[in-house]
Amino acid sequence: MFVHVRQPIFPLNQYVAQLVYYTDYDPDYKGVFMLPNGTVELLIPLDEMSRTFYVGASYDDLISCRRAILTGMQKRPVYTRSDAGATMVAVTFKGGGSFPFLHLPLVEFNDLYVEAEQIFGRSILFSREQLGQLSEPEEILTLVEQ
Repeated sequence: MFVHVRQPIFPLNQYVAQLVYYTDYDPDYKGVFMLPNGTVELLIPLDEMSRTFYVGASYDDLISCRRAILTGMQKRPVYTRSDAGATMVAVTFKGGGSFPFLHLPLVEFNDLYVEAEQIFGRSILFSREQLGQLSEPEEILTLVEQ
């Protein structure tokens, strides 16, 4: 597994806490509980695997996505499968940092997982396609910063 984490450059660093790229994800476990951390995240899978999130009080509600997804602030832990071989870019916004990009009150995203295309339009899919054509982590994260 390869993971590359970096702080974005100015002025993006005023809004985004970190950028993460990982590939060849190969954990020893089948799933993980993600604890609420008060942030909004943009997840951009660079492979064709479907990502599944189990939410709700008893984790019965299932959210699945194959393309980019925006996660709002969560009140409860979320369970997700650990997909072996996965490749993804994650953008973690600072508290309130997503507003300039979303142009919507953050409370509208609380406890939600939204297809990023609904917010950013088809441009997010074009960006995902461009990211998928790159192979170097620095190139990938530099393109995300733009």
